[in-house]
Amino acid sequence: MNNISNYNFLKSKTFWTIIFLFAFNGFSAISTQVPANVVLVVDAVFSTLATVFHISGVNSAVSATLQGGHPLSGQ
Repeated sequence: MNNISNYNFLKSKTFWTIIFLFAFNGFSAISTQVPANVVLVVDAVFSTLATVFHISGVNSAVSATLQGGHPLSGQ
């Protein structure tokens, strides 16, 4: 069977990082208590983390696919 059917986005570090980033930006937009410099730094850190988590997940999926002997669609 296809390994992609076992994927659960609720266990994804990338998903939760983006959700936290969205919530933080929503909070900072509604309340004026967070300085713009802090928002910029937090956005940069969490965007970088989301990118690293995504690349790591893709590399893990490719590695698992290669061990199986046949590529999944899109790889």
